[in-house]
Amino acid sequence: MRELVTYEWCARTGGTLTREQKRYLLRRTIASYGDHARGLVRLATGRRAGVDLVLPTAPDSALVDAALEVGRDQGPELEGHGFRTWLFGAVLAESDGVRVDPELLCIGGILHDAGAAEAVAGQDFTVRSADTAVLAFEKAGRPLDDARAAQLRDGIVAHATAGVTPEESALGTYIQAGAMLDIAGVRLADLSSSLVKEIFARHPNTGVHAVILRLIEAEAKAVPDGRFAHLRKLGLGLAAATSPTRRGG
Repeated sequence: MRELVTYEWCARTGGTLTREQKRYLLRRTIASYGDHARGLVRLATGRRAGVDLVLPTAPDSALVDAALEVGRDQGPELEGHGFRTWLFGAVLAESDGVRVDPELLCIGGILHDAGAAEAVAGQDFTVRSADTAVLAFEKAGRPLDDARAAQLRDGIVAHATAGVTPEESALGTYIQAGAMLDIAGVRLADLSSSLVKEIFARHPNTGVHAVILRLIEAEAKAVPDGRFAHLRKLGLGLAAATSPTRRGG
């Protein structure tokens, strides 16, 4: 199912899943539930990670400024979520020993939901997010070569595919990991309490969970056989509504 982590597939199909693809993602999603449940038990019993990692700095302030300008229509809730997604994704990648392009992770994390602000019938929002992120580099006067542009687009599309692995897309894996930690508390136990508090202190949660719940509903209606409609049926909204990160982890 390599196509499910590619921009080409998502742009061509609008993100509509076949029955076979739905079954494949169902197996992946169910497999992830056990890991998440074990992580929540670790949190509840005080057995979270005790090692602090150093938070990254933005690779290029002008680049980040350009990304924010391009994505300012996200609103403060998604803007903060984007920054936290980047930081959480970066430290999880470091913890896992996986090398991810720092520039692409920064911009991809900040803008991974930029296309979700307004749902478009028949088009998966990650296509719009991917195009917005590539445009950010052009706005900063640093257009990407074709290979890195494709990597960024694929990574943003891949972040919405359940169970994406570093072998399929390292960028997509850690955009997803950062976003799911922020929204649902997935892998929260893998980071120290002090590190999580520092990230939320830098970029406070200003109500993103309520926004995400609305966006999930809108995206599911816009692409009824898409990935977010599939995840909605499997409990993504409930995971967001009950997340331990609702008040800052």
